[in-house]
Amino acid sequence: MPMKFPTISAFAIFLFAALLTLPGANGEAWGQSVLTTNSSPWTKAYHTRVRLIAGAPGGPASVDKLSAGIHIKLDQGWKTYWRTPGGVGGVPPYFDWTGSKNVKSVRVEFPAPSRVSGEDGVSVGYKDEVVLPVIVEPKVAASPVSLALRLDYGVCREICVPVQGKLGLVLAPLQAGSVQMTREAQLVELFSKRVPQDVTKALTGQPTAKKIEIDLVGSHPELVVKGEFPAGLDGADLFVEAPDGLYIGLPERMPLGDGRTMRFRIDLAKGEDPKLLRGKLLALTFVSANGQSEMRWKVPDK
Repeated sequence: MPMKFPTISAFAIFLFAALLTLPGANGEAWGQSVLTTNSSPWTKAYHTRVRLIAGAPGGPASVDKLSAGIHIKLDQGWKTYWRTPGGVGGVPPYFDWTGSKNVKSVRVEFPAPSRVSGEDGVSVGYKDEVVLPVIVEPKVAASPVSLALRLDYGVCREICVPVQGKLGLVLAPLQAGSVQMTREAQLVELFSKRVPQDVTKALTGQPTAKKIEIDLVGSHPELVVKGEFPAGLDGADLFVEAPDGLYIGLPERMPLGDGRTMRFRIDLAKGEDPKLLRGKLLALTFVSANGQSEMRWKVPDK
């Protein structure tokens, strides 16, 4: 009886399955070929899901770096946290890039956050959806980059729940004149534009501080910042961060009547000894619906 051979289509399926077991099938370089995609699969966790997405080479990053994004989606009514969550027990995100290949450096950026009210109080973070832009510097620009990320972050509706995602994505190497604006790359670019820039480098019209005063030793210690928002006060807010784990609360907000100036007052009696702030370099992040910026300000030593 003559031997029957598999049909061409069946053989093609067999060959494709066999190739998936070879080096490079999961995105590692093999010869001159590499398997890259626009995103990793979604990883589902408690009322949230997360993935890595590829930005456009030479796009929001720079001509010699690659861009990507950590894309987080949340169920309705749930939130996740900024790098400084606020005073209600939130969990800031933690990024472990161990296992990434052809990576010289990785920098995660944070789009402008907002105050998010919940049953646990008011925190600082994001609702619905956020993309944290990632700037990647390859060791070898002409070779692909393999990202491996373990992400620890918190989600909350009534209480904060820590969750984790393990993600991987291969980014295509830099190529001169190659900027592919996929839907994922457009998302990275959109949220990159919401990352506050240093006031010395920000575009004209971005918010900034007109006056900063601090009282560390009076009966009512306070930090008062007069902020100017040239494009208007819609969504105007200020978030202040201190180093060394020192906590600074959210400010009271008072518009000053001209449609572009807001007074922010922070009660420093709520929390640690205000005198611990002497000589510290504070980070001030101004946000609004029409712009955002950040600056550094040193607390006087006396």
